[in-house]
Amino acid sequence: MNRGYTLLWRKIWANPLLCKPGKKFSRLEAWLYIVNVLATGKDNEETRLRRGEVIASSRYLAAKWNWPRTTVQRFFNELQAAGMIARTNTDPGHLAGQSAGHQEGHFTIQNYETYNPMRATDRFGNRATSRANIKEVIKECIRLLLMQKNQNILNININIL
Repeated sequence: MNRGYTLLWRKIWANPLLCKPGKKFSRLEAWLYIVNVLATGKDNEETRLRRGEVIASSRYLAAKWNWPRTTVQRFFNELQAAGMIARTNTDPGHLAGQSAGHQEGHFTIQNYETYNPMRATDRFGNRATSRANIKEVIKECIRLLLMQKNQNILNININIL
């Protein structure tokens, strides 16, 4: 029961039936939002975020999740204590509410690949194949062609008899 995983489409967070505006998020929904929406799925040169990194604002998340800011900050502290995320920046004001000028925190989700493994296809459905996979496919095609050729030769021999 506790094995495997399911894919969660990121657009689900825009579904008004499932994510009603003003609805208070559960802790599970908040965690899924962090892993599924905030964490980048690939390295981004513009933001310099790598896979599994998050820049989060306690003010933004408090409004999104319908939580008090202190609850958001406490949740992030608990995630850090549990080893689920790690603070990447060293500014003590980030997401700790200690500095009014710095409301954001930079975090890395631990074991991000467990939650969002790299896919064998890109977003357009193109399969990423390795050279070894291509060689195996070519070998299989040649084998099938040879089998078909041998079958045709066998049919010719039978028809002659």
